Amino acid sequence: MNTRQRRLIWLAGDRADGEAAAARLLRSFPPERLAWVGDGGPDHLNNTPCGRGRSLLGKTLDVGVLNAHTGLDPDDLGILAGTIRGGGALVLISPATDDWTMLEDTACQRWLSHGRQPAALGDGFITRLIGWLQATRWVERPRLDSLRPLTRPGAGPDPAILEPTPDQRQAMDEIAALTRQDEAGVLLLTADRGRGKSTALGLAMGRQSGRARLTGPSRSAVHTAIEHSGPTPPAFIAPEDVRRDEAVLFVDEAAALPLARVQQLLRDNPRCVLTGTVHGYEGSGHGMTLRLHRWLAGLGRPLVHRHLAQPVRWPDDDRLEALIHRILLLDAEPAPLEATAPEAPTAGRAHAEAVDARALAADESALAEAFGLLVGAHYRTRPRDLRQMLDDPDVRIWRIREHGQTTAVAIVRQEGGLARRLGEAIHQGRRRPRGHLIAQSLAFHAGIPRAPTCRGLRIQRLAVHPHRHRQGLGSELVAAIGQWAALQGLDWIGASFGSDPDLLGFWWANGVWPVRLGNQADPRSGQPSVIVLKPLSRRGEALYRSARARLAVHLPDQIAAATPALDPAIVAALQRELPSPDETAIDARDLRAFARGQRLLLDSRGALARLLARPDCASNLSDRERRVLDAALASPQDARSLSAATGTDGRREAITKLRRLTLKLLDNAHD
Repeated sequence: MNTRQRRLIWLAGDRADGEAAAARLLRSFPPERLAWVGDGGPDHLNNTPCGRGRSLLGKTLDVGVLNAHTGLDPDDLGILAGTIRGGGALVLISPATDDWTMLEDTACQRWLSHGRQPAALGDGFITRLIGWLQATRWVERPRLDSLRPLTRPGAGPDPAILEPTPDQRQAMDEIAALTRQDEAGVLLLTADRGRGKSTALGLAMGRQSGRARLTGPSRSAVHTAIEHSGPTPPAFIAPEDVRRDEAVLFVDEAAALPLARVQQLLRDNPRCVLTGTVHGYEGSGHGMTLRLHRWLAGLGRPLVHRHLAQPVRWPDDDRLEALIHRILLLDAEPAPLEATAPEAPTAGRAHAEAVDARALAADESALAEAFGLLVGAHYRTRPRDLRQMLDDPDVRIWRIREHGQTTAVAIVRQEGGLARRLGEAIHQGRRRPRGHLIAQSLAFHAGIPRAPTCRGLRIQRLAVHPHRHRQGLGSELVAAIGQWAALQGLDWIGASFGSDPDLLGFWWANGVWPVRLGNQADPRSGQPSVIVLKPLSRRGEALYRSARARLAVHLPDQIAAATPALDPAIVAALQRELPSPDETAIDARDLRAFARGQRLLLDSRGALARLLARPDCASNLSDRERRVLDAALASPQDARSLSAATGTDGRREAITKLRRLTLKLLDNAHD
């Protein structure tokens, strides 16, 4: 086993000096053994832009450099550290500690709301990072002008890859047993990074008789498994192209796929082997494990879970791994609590309270408890979510603590309050300002121009300790957040999530009702997204009523067109107590907006179908015009069908012709 410790070399100070010093460190290494994330790398290296560290997943490096002078994405830090083998080094270039928190960090601009400047960022994450680096005695902080090239840790493949670890051998044996059995079964292999689960998967596939079937997020994401599968590599199949088969299906990095997609693969393939990274950057293997256990138990199918703990590329007591886990809270867990009966809420429970992000960043225990709840409850909590939680000026944190331990947490984000002119531009599809999800969706998709001018709080995430489920803690948080928002003069509170009967029931019970169903599946849940809203003011009430009226008009067409079909329980929850609005008036506004290029076909299809059904506007259509409309209504997302029907070369030109035809129909209806 490779017992060489890895190093962290921190080059803090002047940017040019730090970049030059890092370049000197790298002189003895070939480019293929290096990575430089951020700006300023040597000319012979292909720099990885800040925020694009995912492109390094699956690589094994001797040295990784992260240049934080223009920004630090926590995902980049964790991924880069995970690529470095035993004896290698992570080099961090940063401003001097007194200057770092003043940096205008470009890595955070992707989640700053419209109108917010980088100077508005909080400094909780960077302050905490500096504290960990300064407190860790083995972190090297050399003088920038006295560095010499690093010594290479050794060429060739890692010894542990050539000789499987006991964990890997056991996993391979269990895979072989599954392939020999006739009955259905699911084997789930989970591990932190660097434990060789994909290597074990590849070696096991190489032992199969015949060509194995392999799927995953992409071919590049399963490269390691293919590389170690031997002379007969598996047949890679894109997840959406996997067909029902009795042969074993191998799914690498399953946590990076939508849960609904994983469930469909398991339905169609009775014998499956899945891998998932427990503390990952594409998805949480921990969250996937919990959900698959519950789902498979409901189907009566067994799940065998094997966790690989032994590192492959670095020693068991690797200092760099331990430090990165602390900084990024990769191993954060909920507080250890005793389970209590759902009908007997805990006595002496504290009330919901808002928490200052900077104060939370300074309290390691409370921060780990809160973030651990989010990791366990949400399928794809990533390290960069930790930074946004601590530093985004529009994010607020609420929690409930019992006897000093966090048992529920909510992350909320302020939205709306935009200028009327900008709201009109959003409604017309000309602007999409960052950070205003509900305001934008209601303005553009639901067709409510005033939606962006209203101010509200979107509850981004809400998590309750597993031992406190169904004891009212989530409802207590929602009530407290709503009361605070009303006192601040806000117009609404709301949320957006993948449609789910239980979640819809929770929000309904708390007076937060559906106002919008998305047309496309959410990439995380695999289900269309739902927006729920609770009005807090007169303006909020007017917005809410308009949105509910539009949901009542749009929903029947969305239900009929949903692929796959919506769960009947979801349909029932969405249809509950809907109003009976003036369908004709709403359709007219939707179609005028579509004809002007201000609305999507998916949001206008139902109105177009009803207009086409009217004899007064469809009687003088030509056969070709009728074919165009039939293609648009039957398959609005099929570019080939639309292009063929319109005689155009692409979807954009086809939609332009369809908009003109819609305008003709509207004019006919008024003649």
